[in-house]
Amino acid sequence: MSSCWQKFLFKRFTVIKIFKLSKPYLIPLLAVYTVLLNLNLFFQPLSVLYEVNAPLSKLSLKLIEMVSGGNYIVVWVIYLILLFSQALLLNRIVNKYRLLSQLSFLPAFGYVLLVSLFNDYLFMSSAFLANFPIIIMLDKTYQSYNDSSYRHLFDIGFAISIASLFYLPTFILVVFMMVALATTRIFDWREWVVSLSGIFIPYFLIGTYFFWFEQFYEFATLHFGTITSNQVLPINKLELLVKFLILLFIIMVTMFFFQVQFLKTIVQTRKYLTLSVYLLAISVMAFLLIRHFSFEPVSLSLIPISIFFSYTIFRLNNALTAESLHLALLSTLIVFQYWS
Repeated sequence: MSSCWQKFLFKRFTVIKIFKLSKPYLIPLLAVYTVLLNLNLFFQPLSVLYEVNAPLSKLSLKLIEMVSGGNYIVVWVIYLILLFSQALLLNRIVNKYRLLSQLSFLPAFGYVLLVSLFNDYLFMSSAFLANFPIIIMLDKTYQSYNDSSYRHLFDIGFAISIASLFYLPTFILVVFMMVALATTRIFDWREWVVSLSGIFIPYFLIGTYFFWFEQFYEFATLHFGTITSNQVLPINKLELLVKFLILLFIIMVTMFFFQVQFLKTIVQTRKYLTLSVYLLAISVMAFLLIRHFSFEPVSLSLIPISIFFSYTIFRLNNALTAESLHLALLSTLIVFQYWS
């Protein structure tokens, strides 16, 4: 009797089963989950050891410092709010375009879990802040698939440009924009001009600002010339190997499910998921733009990986397998957060 009761509870009340739903009460539950996964940052306060040269990151951090008054706990709370907001924004996009065939909080759940796995390196980093415009860019890319107006194409270029003003290696996503245009739309030179103008305008405006105050040379030198000289936190080689093997495993399992389910999904969803594959492949190339290895560029990849993770978990019929995957990730997270 007790064994049957345990099986019943396991099938109904695992964490994965709970977040598969789309209920309003899951929002505060997700907030609690976000706090719990980032408690290590509270117990082990971090100092930002790298210089910030990107203008929008510099502005954002100054605003955060001004709001917090230099109080680390306030900065930690702001970080949690930003992470929680990014998770909900990504979740809204996945649900909006029905990538999982039904509404769910799994994308937000997966994003919080994966970002928290690297929180020692992404805490208030430029790459983390850049995820806001990147998520918006992904939304506009999906939206442009069924909308022939130029507005979304301009927004895609504009969002990529803003992201690069937070963290320059995100400029590699211009390649993603070109691939998306080439694979989802019939060639029209005007669409390419509009997209490229979206990239140009933010740089034109911020360049004009610095030129007006006779700081243009300093801006260009710092933003474009010193992105590879940022200081980074010490990296444990074992941690590096384990975490990237986990991400590789998630990607491989997801690609398997994606291939199996590819012909069973509707054409529109198929296109969205294919665009996410392109985004992942190109975002990994951001590592090529830094001279000294850092975990920061992984922040870009965590957006499509979170989508794939939620897709895989959603498609898994075996609750034990899904929850085991979650517990394996959670165990790795706890070990590396508190072990060192």
